[in-house]
Amino acid sequence: MDNYNNRDKILSILYDSFNEWVSGEDISRHLGISRTAVWKNINILRDTGYIIESSNKSGHKLVSSNNVLNEFAIRKNLNTAVFGRRDIRIFESAGSTNIEAFKLATAGSPEGSIVIADTQESGKGRMGRVWSSPPGKNIYVSMILRPAIPPYLAPRLTIVTAVALSETLIDAGVTGHRIKWPNDILAGDKKISGILTEMKGDTDAIEFIIPGIGININSTLNDYPPELHNTVTSLNMILNSITDRNEFLALLLSNFEKFYNLFLNGEFSSILSIWEERAEIIGREIRVQQFKETFTGRVIDLNEDGNLIVDTGSEKRTVNSGDINYL
Repeated sequence: MDNYNNRDKILSILYDSFNEWVSGEDISRHLGISRTAVWKNINILRDTGYIIESSNKSGHKLVSSNNVLNEFAIRKNLNTAVFGRRDIRIFESAGSTNIEAFKLATAGSPEGSIVIADTQESGKGRMGRVWSSPPGKNIYVSMILRPAIPPYLAPRLTIVTAVALSETLIDAGVTGHRIKWPNDILAGDKKISGILTEMKGDTDAIEFIIPGIGININSTLNDYPPELHNTVTSLNMILNSITDRNEFLALLLSNFEKFYNLFLNGEFSSILSIWEERAEIIGREIRVQQFKETFTGRVIDLNEDGNLIVDTGSEKRTVNSGDINYL
C-alpha cells in the first residue's frame, strides 16, 4: 500500500468523523500501518492545507478541508461512470489546464481524464485572451473527450459544456445567470465563467477534444486587477458565502457526463433548447466582432449547430465564430 493511498484512506476516515477525534491506534489498525506512518501522512495532509488537530490523548480530528483541491474529496461526491473516474491530475500551478490536458491526451490518457489547477500562470481565453486565475480560490479544469463523431459536429460540444456548467451554477444557487454566446456565463453583466474548447484531429476524424472551464468560485474583487472590477464576479460575490470547490467540481463532472451522454445519443436538439432559453438571445440586437470585420444586427434564430442567424438589415448572416456584445 503506497503512501498516496494511505493518505487518501486516512482522509476518508477523518472525513467520516469530521470534527470528531479518531485515535491514531484505530487508524493504524484499520489500515495495517504503523502509528508513525499515520503521523507522517497526517503531517503531509497538513502541508497540503488541511486543518487537522492532533492530541497524544485523543488522536486526530479534521477541523476544516480549507477548500484544498483533492482527488479523494472530488471522488467521494461523484455521480459518474466515466468523468473523474479515470486519471485526475491536480497541479498547484500550471501554464494552463488545457495545455496539460493536451499533453495527457496526446500521450493516450482515456476519455474522462481531467486536469485541475489551483492557479494558472497563463490561463487561456478565446481569441488569444488571458484568463485571470487567482490561486486557491477558483476552479480551472479541463476534460479529455474522445467522441466517435464527425469533426464538423465538434463545435456543438461548447454548447453541451455551457449547459452542463449552467446547470451546475443553478444547483449551487446562482439562478439569475445568462449564457453568452458562444462560451461565457454572465451574472448580470459580469462574467462568472468561461469555456475554451480545443481539438486535435483532421477533416476525417477526431483524436480528442479538450473543453477547458474557468469558474470564479470564492474570489473577491481584491483578487483581480482594477481593470476587471466592472466585468468580473464569482459565486462568493453573488451568494456571500464560501463554496466547497471539490463538491462543485464533482457536481460539474456529474452534470457534464449527463449532457455529454445525451449529446452522444443524438439528443443535441434538447440541449440546444435549454441553451437557447438560458441565453435569451433571440431578438437581441448585437455587435459581432470577428478577426477581419465588425457588424451589427438582430439575432433572429439559431441553426441546428447553435450558430447565430443574424439579420443585418441588408442580409442574413450565419455567425459561427467571433465575439458578440449586446446593444
